[in-house]
Amino acid sequence: MRTHLPDTFAVSAFQNTNADIFSRRGKEQDEYIRSCSGLFTMGHWLKEWLIQQGFPSDKIHAVGGGINVDKGLIRPQTKTHNKILFVGKDFKRKGGYITYEAFKLLREQGRNVELYVIGPSQDPIQNPVDGYHYIGLIPYNEEAKYYNMCDVFCMPSYFEAYGLVFVEALTFGLPCIGRDCYEMPYFINDGETGLLLKHDDPNELASLIQQILDNDSFAQNVTSNHQNYVQKYSWSAVAERIFNIIK
Repeated sequence: MRTHLPDTFAVSAFQNTNADIFSRRGKEQDEYIRSCSGLFTMGHWLKEWLIQQGFPSDKIHAVGGGINVDKGLIRPQTKTHNKILFVGKDFKRKGGYITYEAFKLLREQGRNVELYVIGPSQDPIQNPVDGYHYIGLIPYNEEAKYYNMCDVFCMPSYFEAYGLVFVEALTFGLPCIGRDCYEMPYFINDGETGLLLKHDDPNELASLIQQILDNDSFAQNVTSNHQNYVQKYSWSAVAERIFNIIK
């Protein structure tokens, strides 16, 4: 990423890490993986990347990760078709600024949209336009209020190691918008349970948000898949996959 995607690397949270550390730990990781009988990854994208680096495909198994959603907190409200939710402590890396710019464009077009930002310890937006709500860092059980209230979850992250927050949003019934890279295309069924951002363009993102807000079929598709999200992304399901592969 440092070599081939410098703009992305600049917001990766690793940009200030000494290059020698990457080199040394990369060699250690390479030797360790090749000595293992098998390797479990959470994400499919990481599995595919390792195979591209020459690791044997039959040794690498993507087993996913488990969400920690309290099903008792899922209490969907009557939707207003105008509320966007962003959740992420690292506002820049998670695509917070492009989300805000897309939201602002929709406001300029006369759309009465609202953006709720959870995660950052300090408000990242100075002099925001109307409809912007900085919630900040709050306990998870308080986050449920906003998952239940909002209409679309938007987090076009520039770098995401996995991204269970998407599954949590889907479990709450929210269609999702992510970036067309890393594990996000595996979480989001593009065109059905959400949409994927193809370019780093706030106009494109604004269009995706508007499509979901204007089309109830996205939310209906997410709701119909609720039980699948709960079962597939539980820690017991992950453990069973690991157990069966070892056996």
